[in-house]
Order: sequence, then C-alpha cells, then structure tokens
Amino acid sequence: MRCFKRLITLSVSIFFLLTFVSKSCDIILKPFSLVSLKKIYLKDIAEKYPKNLKNFYIANAPYINSSLIVNDRYLSSLLKNKGFKNLKICRKKSIVKRKPLYIKESFIKKLTGLNNITIVSAMPVVVPYAEYSFKVKSIKKSGQFVWIVLSLYENGKFFRNIGISAKSRISDILPVASMDIRRGEIIQPNELKFVKITKNTNKPVLKTNDAIIGCVATVDIRKGQFFTSLNTKKPFLVKRGDIVSVSVVENAIKISTVAKALRNGFDKDMIPIKYINSNRVVVAQVVGNKKVLVK
Repeated sequence: MRCFKRLITLSVSIFFLLTFVSKSCDIILKPFSLVSLKKIYLKDIAEKYPKNLKNFYIANAPYINSSLIVNDRYLSSLLKNKGFKNLKICRKKSIVKRKPLYIKESFIKKLTGLNNITIVSAMPVVVPYAEYSFKVKSIKKSGQFVWIVLSLYENGKFFRNIGISAKSRISDILPVASMDIRRGEIIQPNELKFVKITKNTNKPVLKTNDAIIGCVATVDIRKGQFFTSLNTKKPFLVKRGDIVSVSVVENAIKISTVAKALRNGFDKDMIPIKYINSNRVVVAQVVGNKKVLVK
C-alpha cells in the first residue's frame, strides 16, 4: 500500500513538472513533422508557439523520400534575425518530411478509360503532396503494349509529366494456326482460324487476316499458336535482281517497259530500278508481284 502511494505521488510530481516545463517554454518542437506544402512554417513543426508566429517561415520542404532536420539553434537564429529574441525553445530538433501523394493504378485506369490494361511500371507513383489537376497528354499503343503520359498541373501551372508503361489484357477473339505450318511457307486463308483468348501473352500478336495472310512463316508454326511479328514476315514482292514490269505514267500517258530491281521491296516501298535498254536508274514504287510504277 505504501509503495502504491509512493507511485501515485511520483506520477503526480512528474505531471506537474512537465506542466511547469511546458508553461516555461515559448516554443515546443514536434519530434517528427509531416508537411503537405512546399514551405515549412512554425505551425508545422511546433506543438506550441506564439500565435503571432504561426506562419513564421522556416525553410523549403524536403522532397519525398528525404528529410530535413530543424534544430533549436537554427530556429533561434532565424527568430533573432527577425527581431524575436528571448524565446525559449524546448526539444532539440524536429525531423521534417514531405507528405507524399500516391497515384494508384485504379486512378490511372479511371482517368484514361483504359480498364483492360495491366500497369507494368512500378505502382504507386509517388509525388509530393499538392492539389493537382491531371490531364492525359498522350496514349500510344503498339501491339499489346501501351505507353501513357500524364501531365500534372498545380494551381493551373504545369508541374511535371509522368510516363507509365502498361500492357493490354487479352480477352478477345484472335487468329491462331488451324494446322501446322512449315517454315518458309506462305500463309493461306485456310491455315488460320479465330478463337476466344482469355490469357495474356507478352508476344506482339497479329490480330487481323490482312496482317497474316500472304506472310511467310519464319519458323515452324504449330497448330493453335498465335501469329506474331516474330514468327511471320511480309514477303518481298520485288527482290533485288528481279526483272520487273514497269508502268510509266506521265501526262495521262501510260508506257510499259521492263527494268532490273536494285533493291528488295515490300508493297508500296520506293526502290531504285535500272532500265534494261538505257541503264538509266530511277526510283519506282512497288505495286505488285514484280511490278513497279514510275510517276
């Protein structure tokens, strides 16, 4: 019982001691401070301060993932330089950090309207806390891959761009090989079929008949495999050294002749050709199998 009374007496003594210390301090620093603005004011780092010094400027806030230490000597020096002397500061220092803003995957999908994507970039994106407005600067797609650029504005002024990589989820009807196709074969319409796909693939999948039919298989393609830019390629309509049929169009007059192709060419490519009779070299457009057009 005696020990219990002593404990109560000690607790009361500590309480009154802390109360006395608190009242004798003009400023009591917080051990840790989290700020949401670009500038640090006394109200941000102190739990007690004179009311007239509430918005006393201390320093610029640190960037996210870093901290700033405001100690009692630095603060006392700032106050004295502004004419505020003989203020007692309690607690040696305050460790200041900038409040972060987390940009999450769900927000990016809602902003862009791209719900059928998986974000590849590290999430969430962390920026210093502020009242931002967001705009979609650009969305670029290549096969399954999507590149998004978001612009952040603070108080109507541009702050920064954020680049985000994503991948489209496959939940579509896509073409696959309906039979085994040997390397070097030209893919025919009956060699593909469309099936419903629900799994993701990292490969650049070809999605239309036009992108596949007439292409050459660069490897053996097994039945049920996707057609991609890795296992198919467009055939050259004109190969270097081919004797090609040339249509020359000038002033509504069309002349046909022959020439030698000096370079390989796909459909609509511009390639150099050399006329057989004159050895003159001109540029022609590939328009068909061993056919070119000169305008």
